[in-house]
Amino acid sequence: MNFKGEMTVGGLVRYKAKKPLRQDIFSEIIRRKAMNNELALSSISRTNSAWDIGFASRKGNVRERNEDYGIAFRHQSHQVLIIGDGLGGPSHGDLASYLAVESACHIILQKLHAKMNSLELQEVCSKALWAAGHELAWMGDKLNVIQTGLRTTLIIIISNDKYAVLTYIGDGAVYHYKSLTDCHSVLKSQKAIPGNLSLLSASLGPTVHGKPRSRLLYRTDSDVIIVMSDGIADRIMTDDRSGYPPDLISNLIRLARIRDGNLQKAAEEAVETLTKEKDEKGYLCDDNISLGFIGNRKSP
Repeated sequence: MNFKGEMTVGGLVRYKAKKPLRQDIFSEIIRRKAMNNELALSSISRTNSAWDIGFASRKGNVRERNEDYGIAFRHQSHQVLIIGDGLGGPSHGDLASYLAVESACHIILQKLHAKMNSLELQEVCSKALWAAGHELAWMGDKLNVIQTGLRTTLIIIISNDKYAVLTYIGDGAVYHYKSLTDCHSVLKSQKAIPGNLSLLSASLGPTVHGKPRSRLLYRTDSDVIIVMSDGIADRIMTDDRSGYPPDLISNLIRLARIRDGNLQKAAEEAVETLTKEKDEKGYLCDDNISLGFIGNRKSP
């Protein structure tokens, strides 16, 4: 299991209580997050099989804090990857993304079984997403932030060696890489206005804004699913080119090969590099940066 909070594995975000937020509730959330991160640190070595799974997140060099949160792990013969990206407009986006990911994770751990067909996996993903939305509504009521937050996007993927179920609400990007000539974007960002990167037409919060979407992906024996938050997807050219992978995706696959299929190490190195990239206008990625891989135990 691999939780990411701030800049390092297990980094605990110290949420600062602001009126009218209740300190006792925040203290309990911090305690839960500390327990999750300790569990992640104790199990990281078990998720480093070649071409298996990996996730990394950084706040970047522009934002004051990381409002992304994610987890990557194996359970019941399945790979699970979840990424939440708290909305920057409403308050406490970092809290929203954490609560959504944690709630979705708990449902998946309860409901997921080794032998499940694609419809059953879709049902688990759907229940996980709605549980995350319910947690945000409940906690928003407890913290008296019903009008402004807590609000986040959410990407959930449950995969086995035959197929992967993708359920999401909001933006980001998911690429399904099969070969040098077969790579496609499978997440359509829910933007309110085409070309406007900051306004979304869908997100989780006290009430669900917009509608979640779902995709079923059929896997090969050596494909890789690459997942990223909008901190990468919105800043780097990642559009489809007639099935050919964008340069970023090709470079990520190349990096994973150099690291002998250690997708955790590849994810960490990639976000570190993206954090530092600049052009004439400044840092290329001016938002939080989160990246995940799901492999199929074999190099593509």
